[in-house]
Amino acid sequence: MTPELRDRLSPFHDKAIARGLPADDVERWMATARPCSMLTQDGGGDEDRGGGGGRPVVGRFGGPLLLPPDTPDPAHPFVASIDLAALPADATDLPLPPAGHLLLFAFPETADYDETLGSVIHVPVGTAVTERDRNAWNSSDNEDYEAMFAAFP
Repeated sequence: MTPELRDRLSPFHDKAIARGLPADDVERWMATARPCSMLTQDGGGDEDRGGGGGRPVVGRFGGPLLLPPDTPDPAHPFVASIDLAALPADATDLPLPPAGHLLLFAFPETADYDETLGSVIHVPVGTAVTERDRNAWNSSDNEDYEAMFAAFP
């Protein structure tokens, strides 16, 4: 694990120790961490803040739901999109497509939900898209689900 990744994961490490997990177990799990990128709520990468750290803005929480016309409505709320072309090559070791957008769908609360908790859709560059109803996932118009998702940052 690189020192930068260890620094980025230190809040998770500290929280695990604070919750009473054995330090050896925490260290073992930390050693399995893979290179990753993290979406943050603070407005973007270094470029947004005038910094020189080279972290571009590659994704966003929420926004319009843009899907190809023949794609079925997702079964989960739209959470975020990631611009794969803007993602630095060393950001992850996953075999991701080099371009297009990943659209992430998930329930922010899962305690009582037994089915799949989320999904991802890849929209290749140049694919025609249309804006969809962001609430199409809630076919039952369940107000508890709406409130839960509205509370998600």
